[in-house]
Amino acid sequence: MAERYSISNRKNANNKNHSASQKSSSKERLYDTSTLSSNTVVIIAAIILVVTNITTLTITSLVYRAQINHLNQEVKDLQNKLDLYKKSFGDIGNTSSDANKQTGLKTGIPIPANTQKSVQDALNAYIASGGKDPAVLNDLKSKLNSSLTFAIAGSSTTQQTLAQAIASLGYLSGANGTWNWNIPQSQLAQYQAGQYAQYFGDNAIVGQSSNGYVVSLTVDSNGNVTQIFVSSSVAAASVGAEGSE
Repeated sequence: MAERYSISNRKNANNKNHSASQKSSSKERLYDTSTLSSNTVVIIAAIILVVTNITTLTITSLVYRAQINHLNQEVKDLQNKLDLYKKSFGDIGNTSSDANKQTGLKTGIPIPANTQKSVQDALNAYIASGGKDPAVLNDLKSKLNSSLTFAIAGSSTTQQTLAQAIASLGYLSGANGTWNWNIPQSQLAQYQAGQYAQYFGDNAIVGQSSNGYVVSLTVDSNGNVTQIFVSSSVAAASVGAEGSE
């Protein structure tokens, strides 16, 4: 009887152990499955992130490449336009002095004798007064345009009224001696090669004083003075010319 009870107890114990072992095994399998699922989700998420980044970089690269190609095309178009401009108008890289050298040297505009005489007589009288009698310059009024350009070597170039231009001629008060109105061609060539060449065309009345002042009055097709250029020295008037100092 005691032996039967002992065997029965052992069977029950074994059954309990087996049941507990099965439960434990089920839990482990469930844990492993859960862990595997979590790892799979992480891997898939990582793959999606990598693919997304690659796609974004690819699209960005394509956009940048398209923009670069567009800019390169614009550069080519601008270069073509610049080449056409150069063919039509010359190289825009020329300096302003080079441009001046090509301005107004041979205009074919004759200088009326009465205009030339009025200019020379008025300035001769002014230098004879030692620059102290500006009233003599009023004789120029009938020969000056109502609005004209007044340029000072090394300084300003302004658009002035007739009255302002007469007053600005007071700059020549420092000239002394006499005016030479027959400037040698070699000297004129030096002026015409400098940065103020536009004021020394074949339609300009040019004078040089004994102490080196220079004056040039440009005449238009109507015989009126439209530009006046003055300089306190030959060097300043011919700046930019080859060989000038």
